[in-house]
Amino acid sequence: MERNQPHAQNHTPAASRNDFFSSLLEAVETVLSPAVAAIDAKLARPTIALREELAWNDDETIAVTLGLVNAWVGTLNAAIKQHNETFAQFTQRQDEARLALRRHHLADKSQEFQNACDAVSEAKTDVDARTLSYNQLQEQATDLRSRIKEHGQAAEKINRLIEAYLGHKELSIASVEKGYEIHRRGRPIDSSPSEGEKTAIALCYFLSRLEAEGRSIKDRILVVDDPISSLDSRALN
Repeated sequence: MERNQPHAQNHTPAASRNDFFSSLLEAVETVLSPAVAAIDAKLARPTIALREELAWNDDETIAVTLGLVNAWVGTLNAAIKQHNETFAQFTQRQDEARLALRRHHLADKSQEFQNACDAVSEAKTDVDARTLSYNQLQEQATDLRSRIKEHGQAAEKINRLIEAYLGHKELSIASVEKGYEIHRRGRPIDSSPSEGEKTAIALCYFLSRLEAEGRSIKDRILVVDDPISSLDSRALN
């Protein structure tokens, strides 16, 4: 007798359950077919006595049927075991899936990430260079402020020389917190001084510095090249 044998690897639990019941019903019907036939005959003609007692079908059929039942039970047990293992490993499989997704995205964006890192590194190098340059400029600015402030302290002397050089008090140097300002008639100058005024200021500043830092005019030789260039007739006289 041939029966459909179970194949656990090709069945889901639901499909295995349906196939199991279908095969079991077919096997039971085959095994009990003589008894069912006798009962049907008795029901059709109740007054007739049965010649033989009700019995199972032959032993071979019974053995095949029971083997089929056992095989399907094994199939169902295997499906249940697989389901239980899958359920027990569900959290782990979720974690593995998430990890796989992260690795995929990391691999996909690795070059972009490296480019960003390189850009950050270059930007940091640029910031360091600019910071160094800024600090150097700050030091230069501090030094210049100090020098300007020192020069501003000589404003009174410079103004006397400018007045003597130009012959009037219209242009002057005013000492301020950060050094000095050029004033005209007592107010900060709005426009640039004339060439003659620039010459006067530069020359008077130079003369005021001759005795700076303890130097003596008597020990110095001074050469001046045309100090009256660019002066107007009034200042020249």
